[in-house]
Amino acid sequence: MTLPAPQSTHTPNRSRGPSIVARARGRQPATAQASEETRARIIDATIETLKTEGIVGASARAIARTGAFNQALIYYHFGSINDVMVAALAKMGERRIDLYEERLAGVTTFPQLARVGAELHKEDAETGNITVLVQMLAGAVGEPALGPRLYRSFKPWTDLVEQAIRNVLEGSAFEDAFPVEDLAFAVSSLFFGIELLTDLDPDTDREDSLFRTIGLIAVLVDAIMTTGTMPAEQPAAAKPARRATKQATKRSPKKKA
Repeated sequence: MTLPAPQSTHTPNRSRGPSIVARARGRQPATAQASEETRARIIDATIETLKTEGIVGASARAIARTGAFNQALIYYHFGSINDVMVAALAKMGERRIDLYEERLAGVTTFPQLARVGAELHKEDAETGNITVLVQMLAGAVGEPALGPRLYRSFKPWTDLVEQAIRNVLEGSAFEDAFPVEDLAFAVSSLFFGIELLTDLDPDTDREDSLFRTIGLIAVLVDAIMTTGTMPAEQPAAAKPARRATKQATKRSPKKKA
């Protein structure tokens, strides 16, 4: 007599966990996060290398050495050195633009604008941000394709300066008298140009002296705007103590990567 085969009481375990596809999908956010962290490391290393080595020394190898990663990651995540330069400039803009907007928000006169501009320039010079920007501009001279891309990254800065000037002129008789866009471009150019020339000048007080003079000009312009005439007593330029030279008082040398 043949007994019937016992019926299996086993039912498939449908609660073993997510499928392979689901698990792979679950890993994607972590992978994306790691990729963003790597991109951020590369950008930070690029900025630091520009500060210490300049545009000439900012090679893939130097950037990788600064950030302690394989230089192949630069090309994997960005494609080229130019691409990482543009990304670094954009990141710097994101970090500083909010601060600039906050500091310029309450500016209503040219003397205030000159004072805030001097403070921001000093902060950016001390942190090396101006050095990075100037080095990128220098690098664009020999790279025709890089120039327009950097200019687009600089545009939010010039737009911010333009808006600050419009806020100062608003409601005055000179509101429509100035080509504000050109004036904003000139101010932005001056902001970077000061760093170029004062770095060569042996007079270590030159930068402060220039911004004092700009402040005096701002006072005169403000007086003309509010009264229509030159002030009876023009402010005297503050005469600094004897200026030290870079030969006598050298700036801190830039460290090597």
